[in-house]
Amino acid sequence: MANQQFYSDEDAEQILRVAATKSSSLGAISRDQLVSTAAELGISVEAIEAAETQVLADKQARADQLAFDRKRRQGFLESIVIFLVIVPAMLIFNTMRNGWPTWSLYIGVFWTLRILKEGFETYARGSEDYQKDFKKWKSKRSLEA
Repeated sequence: MANQQFYSDEDAEQILRVAATKSSSLGAISRDQLVSTAAELGISVEAIEAAETQVLADKQARADQLAFDRKRRQGFLESIVIFLVIVPAMLIFNTMRNGWPTWSLYIGVFWTLRILKEGFETYARGSEDYQKDFKKWKSKRSLEA
C-alpha cells in the first residue's frame, strides 16, 4: 500500500479515455456499455445522462460555430472578389477618361479600408461583435428550421 499512486482528476480522465479508445476495437462504444462501465466506476446513471447531454450540446455548439465561421468566410471572399473586379475597373475607366485616377482613387482607398475591416471582423472570433453576430445568426437559423 505504501507504493499506491494517485492521479489528478484530469490525468485519471485522460487515462480512462485512452484505455477506452484502445479497448474498443471499432472506436465506438454503445450507450449500454457506457452505462455499465460507469456503474462499475461508481458513477450514477443520472450523472452519465447529464454528461451525455452536455457533450452532445457542446458538440452541436462547435458544429454551429464552424457553420457560422464558414458562412462569414464565404461572405468575405465574395466581398474580395467584387472588390478585385470593381476597383480596378473604376481605376482604369477613370484614368482613361481623365488621364489620372481622380475620384476612383478615393473610392478605392475607402473600399480597401472597408475590406480590411471586414477581414478583421471575419477572423476575430473573440470580439463582442463576433459573439453578437453569432447569436443573431443562430437565432435566425433556429427560426428558419
